[in-house]
Amino acid sequence: MTSLVMDVFSSLPRLAPIESMLVPAAFGLVTYLIYKRFEILPSSELATVFLLFVVPLASSVFLLHHYSDGLAVLSGFSIYYASLLSSIAVYRASPWHPLARYPGPFLAKVSQFWLARETTKGKWHETLKELHDKYGAYVRVGPNQLSFVDASLIPKIMGSDGMPKGPMFDGARIPHVPANVVAIRDLSEHAQLRKPWAKGLSTAAIKEYSPTVVKRALQLAEELDKFAEKGESTDLAMWMSRFAFDFMGDMVFGGAFELMKEGDTSGIWGMITEQMKAQALLQRLPWSVHIVHKLPFVVAAMAKFTKFVNDCVARRSNRGARVKDLFYYLANEDSDTALSRSEKSSMPYGNVSHELALLRENCKVAIVAGSDTTATTISNMFYYLMTNKEVLARLRNELDEAFPPGDGEPFDFVKLSELKILNAVINETLRLQPPVPTDLQRAPAAGSGSKRIGEHIIPEGTSVNISPYVLHRQARYFSPMPEKFWIDRWLQSPTSKVEPDSTSAHYIHDTSAYIPFAYGPANCAGKALALAEIRSVTALLLQRFDIDLVEELRNEYVEKNKWEKEINSFFVFRLGELRVVIKRRA
Repeated sequence: MTSLVMDVFSSLPRLAPIESMLVPAAFGLVTYLIYKRFEILPSSELATVFLLFVVPLASSVFLLHHYSDGLAVLSGFSIYYASLLSSIAVYRASPWHPLARYPGPFLAKVSQFWLARETTKGKWHETLKELHDKYGAYVRVGPNQLSFVDASLIPKIMGSDGMPKGPMFDGARIPHVPANVVAIRDLSEHAQLRKPWAKGLSTAAIKEYSPTVVKRALQLAEELDKFAEKGESTDLAMWMSRFAFDFMGDMVFGGAFELMKEGDTSGIWGMITEQMKAQALLQRLPWSVHIVHKLPFVVAAMAKFTKFVNDCVARRSNRGARVKDLFYYLANEDSDTALSRSEKSSMPYGNVSHELALLRENCKVAIVAGSDTTATTISNMFYYLMTNKEVLARLRNELDEAFPPGDGEPFDFVKLSELKILNAVINETLRLQPPVPTDLQRAPAAGSGSKRIGEHIIPEGTSVNISPYVLHRQARYFSPMPEKFWIDRWLQSPTSKVEPDSTSAHYIHDTSAYIPFAYGPANCAGKALALAEIRSVTALLLQRFDIDLVEELRNEYVEKNKWEKEINSFFVFRLGELRVVIKRRA
């Protein structure tokens, strides 16, 4: 083998030192031209290894005439990568790039790693708003990624005649595993995957879940009453998370979790947090999924959560359906195509059918989307109520009138849905803190070439992001005080007068810009259930308790904005501690 290499080497022309260096530089330029069509690394592992390792190694051979073996290889790789990366950066920042007319940070234009780095900080929602405040409604946030804050374009981007989901959702997938209803990008496949969700979250199905909402809400009230009795403070956000998780365990698996009763002894909530952090990063670098998932130490949190869900699926399958839970619909247990119990065992992904792998992935979605977002919204809502006492008083008066204390629990879901102040409080909370704040990404369908969105031509391979967090805080859609919690914007007509001390003379309330549950065919299937949960828990707790911020921390929360500063976003929001004192109402 050594003699063969030497024979090949001896047959190569002896180039001058400068000419020898031009060889790896030229190979780097050629490799860039190969990548230019996609501007992302190919998913083919063989092609990646060949282009990023074999080619620069081969080009280093020409330097052996002038340098030692080690220095020749080091120089060859260095020149090759310098040529490749500089070619990419120059083109992406050049006026010839198809997105050159869109403003944005220079580093965002030349590398997706800039966005990945910003994501790891957990403050991408705030950074993105700052970018739009600086550059306007259309910002380039990646080499091939745009962020639009234009309500008139939402139907064209996300509507029935819009675009499928963008490449970031490839980063939410496990290689060689079917995409769940959130990660699937093909519109026709998404429509098929959505059908069991539509049945499991229909009006009729939600009525079947209502006793579970009542049971878990009452259990939450009982747990909080223990702190009222002891006079001790507690973390309200933690209890909302436990409540939401226990409820989803009931709804998805017919009973699986008891965090309110037993505590988070298995570290489930921390597991979900780490899972979402890892997934948020992979969504910025979807081309890396095939590589990263082969590194166990990198995706340990994701693997742990996957095993947890697989075990839940196996237990629910072995137990069988006691009630028509969401699993009943997702597993098609009401049809001849239902999986047998043996098929739903805890076998690893490589040994199971497509149907079982998809079922497991959809159960992941149900647990995270159903518990995490609801808990976040209720926690944010109580924070805004506790820091806006006049609003709290108005809401309590409305609830007391609708459900007089002592006359029964406030679990009439129809009556709750008709309470104007309650709904205004929820809407304003979701406006300021939408559960998925930044990443409603869409992109032209593969093979389409491009998509016209108003005056914008979106080339294939380019994605467009809609950020509810940024959109909801635009003065041209919500005025006055777009950054402030002001429920009266939901209670007035466009001709109504605003508060005398308002900083704006105009009242603007454009609900076409209000999309906390996304928009179009891929909107949130569980919207009705989530609102029923939020309304009933809020009504029950306000009927039974006086809940307020711990006095010694009030200044931190109110004046220094401690709560909102501790909110992080990793595709969904992650909350800090909400320390409260609880007293029984007289």
